[in-house]
Amino acid sequence: MAPCALTHQKIIMKHIAILGFAVGLLSLTACKKEDPQVVTFEDVLLTHMDEIESQSIGDYTLSIYSSNELIVGYNELNFLLKDTDGAFVTDYTMHAHPMMEMGMMMHTTPHGHTEMIEGEYGLYMTDYVFIMPSTAGTWSLEVTVEVDDESVVYDFVLDVIEPEEARMISFMSKTGSEEKYLAALVGAENFGVGENDFEIAIYQRESMMSFPAVTDLTVEIEPWMPTMEHGSPNNVNPVHTMNGHYAGVANFTMTGFWQLKLTIKNADGEIVEEDLAFDITL
Repeated sequence: MAPCALTHQKIIMKHIAILGFAVGLLSLTACKKEDPQVVTFEDVLLTHMDEIESQSIGDYTLSIYSSNELIVGYNELNFLLKDTDGAFVTDYTMHAHPMMEMGMMMHTTPHGHTEMIEGEYGLYMTDYVFIMPSTAGTWSLEVTVEVDDESVVYDFVLDVIEPEEARMISFMSKTGSEEKYLAALVGAENFGVGENDFEIAIYQRESMMSFPAVTDLTVEIEPWMPTMEHGSPNNVNPVHTMNGHYAGVANFTMTGFWQLKLTIKNADGEIVEEDLAFDITL
C-alpha cells in the first residue's frame, strides 16, 4: 500500500522538527569537553538553506533564506529578524507582498500567508509561485515588520530564474468558462526513484492583482516514461489539503526522463484540462 502523502502543513512541521532536533543534537555534541564549539540554530539553518537577501534598517536586520534558487514556479522563503546585538527577535509580526514591475505594467503573483513556524527563534515562512523570470522585469518584495510598536518596511529585489524543466504551467479552462489557471509543482527537487510524496498548488488568475487558490478541483496523475513507453504502479491521485495544495503519491520506477501527466476536472466533473505534463528527469 502506498504511504500517505504529507500535507503542506505536515511538511513544514517535519522540516522544523528536523531543524530543532539537529540543533539539540549538535549542541550536546559540541558541549563535550573535547569540542567546546557551540552550534547555533542559524548554523543548522544554513546547512539546509542559503541566505539570499539581508537588509538592515534602524535597530533591526531582516534576512531571507531559501533552500534553492528562486525559480518560475513554487518557492518557500524563510525570514529571520535580528536586533543590533545579533539576537533573534521573536515578538514581531510581518507581511511580505511580491510585485513584478514591467515598465508601465505591474502585477503580483500567487502567494500564501506568512506564518511563524519556529517561535523560539522567530522564523517565519511563506510560499510564492513566481509566474515569470526576472529577465522579464523586476521582482520586488515589500516586507512590513511590526515590532516594538514600530512599523519597519524593507524592500528587497529578488532574482528569479527559469528552471531547465518547467515547474509551473498556465492554462485556460476547456469548459468554455474562460477561466485561467496556474499549476505549480511543489518539491520536485526531492523526487527520486520509488514512491514520492507528490504535491501541486493550483490558482486561478482573476486579474493581474488577484490569484486565489482553487480548492474544489479533481486532479488525476499519470507518470509516463516516453522513451520506454510505460507508466508506473502505486500512484495516488492528489486530493486537496489546504490553500489550493493537492497531495498524493507519484511513483517513478527507474532513472531517466519522465512526464508527469495531469488531468484536471472541476467540481461538476467537467474536464478543465487534460493535456498538461511536467517533465521530470531523475
